[in-house]
Amino acid sequence: MEQEITLILSHFGFSEQEIEIYLSSLALKSPTVTQIARKVQKGRTAVYFHIRNLQEKGLLLESRKANKQIYTALPPTEFANKIDSWVRDFKNLVPRLESLQMVEQESPTVELTESKLGYWKIYDEISLMPIGSDFRVLQGKKSLETELTLLTEEQLGLFFNRIIQNDIGTIGIFTKETFDISKRAMSQKNYELMQKRRWDLKTLPKKVLDMQQLMFLYNNKVAFLFPETAMVMTIRHKGIYNTLVATFDALHKLADKTDPESL
Repeated sequence: MEQEITLILSHFGFSEQEIEIYLSSLALKSPTVTQIARKVQKGRTAVYFHIRNLQEKGLLLESRKANKQIYTALPPTEFANKIDSWVRDFKNLVPRLESLQMVEQESPTVELTESKLGYWKIYDEISLMPIGSDFRVLQGKKSLETELTLLTEEQLGLFFNRIIQNDIGTIGIFTKETFDISKRAMSQKNYELMQKRRWDLKTLPKKVLDMQQLMFLYNNKVAFLFPETAMVMTIRHKGIYNTLVATFDALHKLADKTDPESL
């Protein structure tokens, strides 16, 4: 559970240490610096630095009791209201930010990352897409075998629960050789969750689609997983994205309709 909380709060600019101290302050109920340091197993100086950051963000309140400084964590409900306020403020800025964007003149943004870090970033971004969104995935056998070693069962469960809750659809093209891998490689709980996601799945034989890599198309991004090098590459460019979406959709129409339960 703590890993899930850390993953979510990290999106709002909180460091892992700040999150750990906030959670400890909730559990300890108005502790001193010494008690927090003992709980998180870190030095007082380091803990005090992060406490100051949390105070500036309004998540820890300082007071005195019996000549000691104590810290009270902002209640989770008030924390959620604060996050809602940040989101509303940002949404109000979107029109002004979009006016600064030069889509037609933008250069492709390319990012190359180590597979585990890069792959979870893709999954995380996809799972936070707007309600009712769709993303596209093109995949071969070797990349699926590699993919399922890059995420923990907890990360997979978090991803599946998010996309089910937000009705995020998967438009997929898989080679027929990929089937049966998922059932063997993930827990029964996550396998059952995977079956509940919204799918539009089609397949092609390897002789037609001789591909071992993985390609995602989402949010004006193209992401590739290369199993041989254990690297993930993402390209953000609207023109490249639209071209590959058109190519993908044409291929999808020619592929064979498949029952997702066979995965």
